[in-house]
Amino acid sequence: MFTYCDVNAGSFLATAADAESPGVAEGCGNLRVDGGEGSKGTATTSPKHLVTTTAGTWTIQTSPVSCVTRSACAAGQYLSTSAGSTPTATCTDCPAGMSSDAGSLTTAISGVKAAIDVSSSGTAKKMFTWCNVDSGSYLSADTSATSPGAATTCTTTSTRSLGLIINAASVSADASTCLVEKNLDGATGPTGAAGAAGAAGAAGAAGAGGAAGAAGAGGAGGSAGAGGAASPASPLSTVTAAVFGAVVPAILILV
Repeated sequence: MFTYCDVNAGSFLATAADAESPGVAEGCGNLRVDGGEGSKGTATTSPKHLVTTTAGTWTIQTSPVSCVTRSACAAGQYLSTSAGSTPTATCTDCPAGMSSDAGSLTTAISGVKAAIDVSSSGTAKKMFTWCNVDSGSYLSADTSATSPGAATTCTTTSTRSLGLIINAASVSADASTCLVEKNLDGATGPTGAAGAAGAAGAAGAAGAGGAAGAAGAGGAGGSAGAGGAASPASPLSTVTAAVFGAVVPAILILV
């Protein structure tokens, strides 16, 4: 052998690597010895193991010891072993007002194998990971080796608590944490500067037509025509008048 194969997370080395073989890996099961509960999923798992030489490999594991060295619990759960004569590793939901990150392959957990190997009927529950107190709640029941504690929502409306990280079995309840943020919010800041002027608006619609104009003034009267020139007297008319003037008196005398 000149290069070797690594053992994946979630598996253990069932056959050791040597100068002629890369070894054989098997997946972690769901039995109690694997960190499981039989019919359910596993609460624990194994990390990835880098194999570089035969001297650096895990030795053969007749029991999947590496499978109980990391938490496989989901976010919002804690890892513990149950009470009784046949303890099992279990994942349990965090109490209300509390939460947790999912199990990490980089965070080692010790003691699970020893806890599940116990066969005494008086075996107590044992905590291995913890739940944090969410912002807006306070730890109202102490944590212990057998309990994640409990949280209660803060009743005050003017303040609220910060989140509390818990990674130990002896954290005391403390309702005063609901007051810690009362001075964290500073005074109201000054009014900000006015914003830039907006873009010019679109052109307005055309205006309505104007009213009709007033009637025009009447035109000036025309000037009077010049009088016609007198016609010259006709010679015939003169003679006729003379004759008529002489005859009429004569007729009147005869009568």
